[in-house]
Amino acid sequence: MAILRAHFGRFGVSVDGRLFRSDRGNVVASSTYSRVWEEARTLSLTPDRAASPLAGRPYDLRHAGVSL
Repeated sequence: MAILRAHFGRFGVSVDGRLFRSDRGNVVASSTYSRVWEEARTLSLTPDRAASPLAGRPYDLRHAGVSL
C-alpha cells in the first residue's frame, strides 16, 4: 500500500480512475506493456532464465498462479 500511495501522490489517477495512463492521459498501449515487461524480465531474471520462455508474457503469470 505504501508504494501505491506514493504513486497516487506523485501521479494521481486519470479522469476515469485508471491508475496507469500514458503521458497524454490515454490508455497505455499494449506495445508499451510488452516493451516494459521485456525490460523487467531482463532486469529481474538471470540471463539463462530471461532467455527461456519463463513468464514470456504478462498473461503467463496468470497460468502459473502468480497473479492470484
